[in-house]
Amino acid sequence: MLEYCVAYDESGFTDQIMQYYLAAKILGRMRGQYRHTPFRTNRNGKEAWELLGIEQAFRDRLTGNEERTRIVPIDLGTALVHATRYDQVEAAIGALHASDPSAILCVDVRPVRRKLIGLIDAEYERFPTEPDEFLAGFARTWCAEERDLPIRKDALNVMVHIRLGDAWESALPSGGAICVRDAELLPSRKQASVGEIVAFLSAILGGLPPNALNLLVFSDGLARAREALRLRQSEFGRADATHLDGAIDVDEAMLATLDTLPNTTAFIGEEPHLLRKLCAALFRCDVVIAFGYQRFCAKALVFFGGDRVRQRYFEVSHELAPSESLVQTLLRHKAEAESLTLSCDAAPRIIATLKATLR
Repeated sequence: MLEYCVAYDESGFTDQIMQYYLAAKILGRMRGQYRHTPFRTNRNGKEAWELLGIEQAFRDRLTGNEERTRIVPIDLGTALVHATRYDQVEAAIGALHASDPSAILCVDVRPVRRKLIGLIDAEYERFPTEPDEFLAGFARTWCAEERDLPIRKDALNVMVHIRLGDAWESALPSGGAICVRDAELLPSRKQASVGEIVAFLSAILGGLPPNALNLLVFSDGLARAREALRLRQSEFGRADATHLDGAIDVDEAMLATLDTLPNTTAFIGEEPHLLRKLCAALFRCDVVIAFGYQRFCAKALVFFGGDRVRQRYFEVSHELAPSESLVQTLLRHKAEAESLTLSCDAAPRIIATLKATLR
């Protein structure tokens, strides 16, 4: 029997779940048996895995032959370099297994992530559903246990996700823009400022009858961004550094105004318990609006949404998302999803969709 484990990295928890999901889809079709190795500590901290109940559930349910202990890393990037169809992937991995059948194959899907997503997308119905069914159990648990979320039965519940923290961006007086995560210089801002988002949400609320919507807004806030700017202050010129300090002050002040919007509850911060509430709200709300390229919500809907999710998903940014994103591939098999630009079509399109939903 083919047994495999996954070489997890220290990325966010949905990225590590994606590594499991892709491996389980591809090798599960080969009747491979998953052997769990611990998820890695990430930006959410080790406690997030425990608080969400993920690590323990994987340890309890997903184990193979305990007598096998020898793990052999395999280079999927090299093995699949010429593979363009699933049967070629199956043959390549089968050959690796045949060369050492008593070993547990340790797969690193990161180098071939886009290729595997494309293969699954092309033959979606032919891949096993067991990973989807198993992961959907977490969403059901989060929804059942987070009963204090302000969900209304007499309104359309809209969950809004604003990723800031290490993904905060700002334009620069010297030209272009910068992302604080790694001081990456950008040709222009891709994500909306908090002020733009507040104005956008005000337009959405104003375009519908009073009390028709109930907004639950989640954001990790700006503490991480402030720390990143402090550590990298010497890397910026004086004008850029002064501008960045002022820009983050403005965004923080605007973030505090979210609670003043009608029919809106804001959850701001990076505490692990807020991550659990976010995950529950994602599946208890009717519509999800995510700002920017940080596709936490899209990935969570794909991996924890089971066979089909009822939520309508909108991704809003200054520029259209790349065509290989999850919104255009795996998510479209499970939900109605759209990528929209902030400046042109997003607000009218979302208002029209919500009005149609309310009828």
